[in-house]
Order: sequence, then structure tokens, then C-alpha cells
Amino acid sequence: MRTTASSVPSIARRDAIARRALAAAALAVATILPAHGDDAPRGDAARGRGLADTCTPCHGPAGVSESPAFPILAGQQYDYLVAAMQAYLSGTRQDSIMSGAIRTLSPGELADLAAYYAAQRSSGGLGSRPVPATAAAAPTATAPPGAGGSPGAPAAGA
Repeated sequence: MRTTASSVPSIARRDAIARRALAAAALAVATILPAHGDDAPRGDAARGRGLADTCTPCHGPAGVSESPAFPILAGQQYDYLVAAMQAYLSGTRQDSIMSGAIRTLSPGELADLAAYYAAQRSSGGLGSRPVPATAAAAPTATAPPGAGGSPGAPAAGA
């Protein structure tokens, strides 16, 4: 099949799709959050802790995944977490595991999970992962392969 300029979505079309997805996520958030401003209850982290056990195999204890395949939830913004879960439920965001894992949760339970993960902190700061032992042990060489010298030593003649 030959690709033509007309078969490739235009930037304007992609922007329109992105705007619709963002609007759907905002609507999803608006439907589960009370309309009382910043004073609104934002979920119960203690109840969320009990619900988070289901999330641990992928997202790790306290929301710090050791695998780059699964995002770190610890310390993530509450509103983002709620919006993301709503997007999985509505199909705006596609992932069969996530959709299935949260399918039976009530809006209050989603808020509780979001409150729990928002209250957590990863040990090395937001978004950091533990360094696997194999990566920590691997030397970083600045010299090109076969140049001799020890790993990390400047290349000969440098």
C-alpha cells in the first residue's frame, strides 16, 4: 500500500483529536469531583491504601514500580490520577489491564486510590526508580570500545 499525503492525518486533525480527548478527560474528572472548589473532599488515603493492594504487582509497593513498563504513581498529582483512571474507564485511554483492574471501583474508591498515591513519595523523588543491580554494576566507559584503558578513563590522546 502506498502512503500518500492525504492518507497521513494532518497536524490540525491530530490537534483536534487531542483536544477532544482532553475535553473528555476533563468532563470525566468533573463528573466525579464535587463542585466545591479546593475545599472539596479529595478521597481518603487510608481507604485507598486498602484498595492499592491490587495495584502492587504492576505499580510496586506504595506506587513505586521497579519496571519502566509501569508508571510510578507515588507523588503523582491527585487530579491527574483521577482523570487517568476515568480515561481508562471511558475508553479514552486504552489498556485492558488497567480498565479491568478498576472497572468495579466506585467514583469514591477511585478518589481514595488517587488520594493514597498522591500522598506517597518515591524514595528518590518524584518519578525516580530504584536502579537495578545489573545497571548499577555496569561501568560506564568514556573511551570507545577497543581503545584500551579502564572503564571510565578518558580515551587515549584526550
